[in-house]
Amino acid sequence: MKKILIFIDWYLPGYRAGGPIRSVANMVSHLSDRYQFLVVTRDTDYMDPRPHKEIESNNWNKISDNHSVYYISKDTLSIKKIKEIIKATDFDIVYINGVYSFYFSILPLVLIRYFYSKTSIVAPRGMLSEQGLGVKSGRKKLFVMIARIFGLYKKSIIHITGNTERPDIENLHLRPRRICYALNFPPFAVLDNQNKCEKTSGKLKLVFIARIAPEKNLLFALKCLQNTEYKGHIDFDIYGAIYHQDYWNICNSVIKDLPENIQVNYHGQLDNNQVSEVLQKHHFTFLPTKGESFGHSILESFTAGCPVIISDQTPWKDLKDKQIGWDISLDNLELFTSTIQFAIDLNQQQYKQMSDKAAEFARNYFDLPQIVESYTTLFE
Repeated sequence: MKKILIFIDWYLPGYRAGGPIRSVANMVSHLSDRYQFLVVTRDTDYMDPRPHKEIESNNWNKISDNHSVYYISKDTLSIKKIKEIIKATDFDIVYINGVYSFYFSILPLVLIRYFYSKTSIVAPRGMLSEQGLGVKSGRKKLFVMIARIFGLYKKSIIHITGNTERPDIENLHLRPRRICYALNFPPFAVLDNQNKCEKTSGKLKLVFIARIAPEKNLLFALKCLQNTEYKGHIDFDIYGAIYHQDYWNICNSVIKDLPENIQVNYHGQLDNNQVSEVLQKHHFTFLPTKGESFGHSILESFTAGCPVIISDQTPWKDLKDKQIGWDISLDNLELFTSTIQFAIDLNQQQYKQMSDKAAEFARNYFDLPQIVESYTTLFE
């Protein structure tokens, strides 16, 4: 049984870092009968200084027979510590989640590249896309240039979860050993996908579940609500960690100016195990994101029978034709607003048809044997 050593900044029981945690946790859940997974991570959640409860820091914690986690405390996190863990661990493959984290992406990649004859796999999680490079672009583009000059990825496999990532990575000329496509696994547990939210014409419940950051485009969503006199009542619930306080302050200023028929409520961070329940209490996910390599929250919305109103900057396309939502260009504010009014006007029968189709789409989306086979190829 091959041993996979995984590096990731934040991991279970953390949840605030969102999609990357779910991607790795779902992979481990589905494949732990085939591989042994050894995860190296911080002992805290994102933006939380407190160590996780019921874990032992700076030691291996056995989660299940083929799943162990090494939680590193802040005071011991160092180059020396990462080198010690790699040297002391018996493994066959290193799986690196992310690109720009010094301790959990760059350092493991450099050590494996120059000092170990082991296979390294890098999962960029959209960080090498045009949109991913756009945030704090100066430092990121400098790193990519250095990686290209020194052939940092030359011996690595790059794992993409959506084929929209491939051209962006190829255009960077990083010259990896190969680029391998393997879709993200769904949650291992089967969610109850019966939407419990009754729909009355003239009323609409929207939900935004994502970090509060420019790339998730909450401000655009709020401006869609601000710029039109909607006929009907809208409740818009926002869940997510505040990554950029200044950006959130701007969002708040728009919220305060919204008309009385639009109610916006911020509920803070949402634990992963509460996502399905929250989605089932809303009519549509409203996420005009600037870009997603996959979009876990979008798939989770379908799974919960909650259609979506999203941008066209994700792998989820032609949603209107499938009757499970809309994917709209960010250049077309008018289409966003007319779509929201259309959603307000839907009655229960019309909405239920969309909700049922969304849940059915999620059930049919995954061909688990094929996904397992793609990871077998990735880890060969």
